[in-house]
Amino acid sequence: MFINFEVSMVSNSNMFQDIASILDPEYNVDVLASRLAGTDFNWDFLVKMGSSHLILPTIYCKLKEKGLLQHLPEDLVLYLEEITSLNRNRNLTIIEEVKTISSLFNAHQIEHVFLKGAALLVSDYYNDVGERMVGDIDVLVRPEQLFKAQNLMIDQGYKGVETTFGHEYFEHKHLPRLSSDMHLAALEIHRKVLEKPVKGQLEPLKILKNKQLINKISIASPTDLLSHAVLNFQINDYGYDYNFLGFRSVYDTLILLRKVSKSELKNLLRQKHIRSFFTKLSLFYDLSTYHDKKKISRFYKWIFMMKLNNAFLNRTFCKCIDMLQLFSIIIHRLFFFMGNASYRKESFKDRKRIFKLIKNGLFSK
Repeated sequence: MFINFEVSMVSNSNMFQDIASILDPEYNVDVLASRLAGTDFNWDFLVKMGSSHLILPTIYCKLKEKGLLQHLPEDLVLYLEEITSLNRNRNLTIIEEVKTISSLFNAHQIEHVFLKGAALLVSDYYNDVGERMVGDIDVLVRPEQLFKAQNLMIDQGYKGVETTFGHEYFEHKHLPRLSSDMHLAALEIHRKVLEKPVKGQLEPLKILKNKQLINKISIASPTDLLSHAVLNFQINDYGYDYNFLGFRSVYDTLILLRKVSKSELKNLLRQKHIRSFFTKLSLFYDLSTYHDKKKISRFYKWIFMMKLNNAFLNRTFCKCIDMLQLFSIIIHRLFFFMGNASYRKESFKDRKRIFKLIKNGLFSK
């Protein structure tokens, strides 16, 4: 999932706190009701933020659960209700597709484990299956069985989504995405879960070893699901680089914390990306098990709040990170380009697309 951090961060700390309070199962309902009933509450802003963070159904379900829908404009309630209903029906279909994939893999002795939203849905982590927006079905497969799993799903009517030639030269965390006209959700068969390895976290064979069997479906353990919810956002979605919080990952974290022991959480917090995430999380939630001991964490917290309340600073910060990432990719590809004749040939054929990407990266607003 790609997040436009410039759009998502056009906000202020008050709206961030409001959304955090809505998602918090322990937040005082009367205090929240008073805030929502205020004449200055910006509902359009809430919808914009909720949409950019992919949590509009979550917001609706939590407000309904807290008995606070009467404070919303009537047309907004109908809008959120419709979106949530559509998402609920979609998720019910995805659950059935996960069950089918699981049965096929089990029948063909393919060792696997489901991840992220699909895993959370089939494990009954949510009170309402409509409250979590899910894109693809992510499944981790034992490395030597990757192509066996891929060919099996192709036999079931799935087709590989067209990719750029880079997939032939660089190892991505999953095989080319599979989709089907007969199935609602696309499928991503993973060889690993992170684009960049993190020592001691989410090693594929350990995830497979620690898996749980729920309703005959192999699901990652709560600790691995929590680590993945955080690190997928921090590393794969660049949340750490942009010093940002994504509320879909925040909500998954809140849900999973109920299943993870304090000792397991403290162990996870030794990792800098996870510690950074929880540092920002502690601005909006009371995390009694978390202790901010490092000055660098407080610095990131300060920068985060500055960006949250200053749109110009946020745009400047994001643009700087964009440029650094672009130049890092260019330099990496350039060295590979010079050392690999086949890659040079493919790059030349695809030069128009490559130059367009570089141009957009350099001169985008």
